[in-house]
Amino acid sequence: MKKTYLDHAASTSLCTQAFEVLIKASEKAYANPSSIHEAGRNLEQKIHQYRQLILDSLGLKHCDDYGLIFTSSATESNNMVILNSPQKKEVLYCEADHPSITEPAQSLCNANNSLKKYDLNEVALLDSAKIKSACTTKNPLILLTHVNNLSGSLSDIETIASELKTTFSDCRIHIDAAQSFGKFAIDLSAKTIDSVSLCAHKMGGPKGIAALVYKKSSSLKPLMYGGGQENSLRPSTLSFPLIASWAAAVSSLDQNRMKEKINAVTELRSSLKKELLTHFPQIKFPFDEQKTSAYILTFIHPDIPSDVLVRLLSERGVYVSSSSACSTRAPKFNPKFAALGIDSSFHKNVLRVSFSSHTTKNDINEFIETFKQVTEQLKASHV
Repeated sequence: MKKTYLDHAASTSLCTQAFEVLIKASEKAYANPSSIHEAGRNLEQKIHQYRQLILDSLGLKHCDDYGLIFTSSATESNNMVILNSPQKKEVLYCEADHPSITEPAQSLCNANNSLKKYDLNEVALLDSAKIKSACTTKNPLILLTHVNNLSGSLSDIETIASELKTTFSDCRIHIDAAQSFGKFAIDLSAKTIDSVSLCAHKMGGPKGIAALVYKKSSSLKPLMYGGGQENSLRPSTLSFPLIASWAAAVSSLDQNRMKEKINAVTELRSSLKKELLTHFPQIKFPFDEQKTSAYILTFIHPDIPSDVLVRLLSERGVYVSSSSACSTRAPKFNPKFAALGIDSSFHKNVLRVSFSSHTTKNDINEFIETFKQVTEQLKASHV
């Protein structure tokens, strides 16, 4: 059975360069980078070069104000920033964000922090005016997302950060860039953004490696204790093969190539949307494709629960994402969807299709044909 993978926002395949480096490094670079012998020191020096490679890709070449520590995931990086928030500090977040933002933020209630929710604008994008109106202090921690993992909403984080810093000069701004790094340019050279979470496995690197880029002036403390690795901020033996593999994926990035990939994926997404509307006019597209990442297309089939569609598509070798794990037990109201402006009557009907630069027109055709088969099967069975 042919497999059609359209869930790249959850995780995508290793790029060729990253795969080759991972295999080679796993075989030969097995020393501990923290060891003081020559084998360890050599790996440590290479890791230093890889850190700088990633910082350079963010517009931080020759900039000493930022540091980078490797983590296991963007979730860990987000938690590290949020849980470092001092007691009684005001923290601003949006319920539309990934759980690795919303859940640690909500946990701060136990530390007596003042939590404030801000709304997105009418097209589900960040809006500095709405964020400012939610803030009641001069030095809050403001949590922002570059590309929303469900809607694909793509916000101008550099402009938003600049506008917020103009009003709140002492605020700290953290960006979750797990869905955008490697797909869209991120420029930290203006130094208005205080920290950014990056992820490898959504942009052609391996799973299990991510990073937190942060201003060295930040008062970060480790979440774990037990070693002096990563500037004493994250104890744990560094995985050289994972880091080297991710660096290979990052080194393959190019601004012009990024634009070429975006243009190609945009055509595929438009084709899929057109085909869906042709065959299923009842389908709704809640987000403006001009305001969202080309790599994500989210839609609503008002007549069929999304997890039913995901299950039946999966049985036929087509893989996409659902809004819920189980339509019979998931709550009807989803605060994330509500924050994105989706009516509660459709919260169980949201389906996400996500692409990579390797997605083809054949993949789109296979999805459409299989989607038609699945819906016909459900219609025949009166489900």
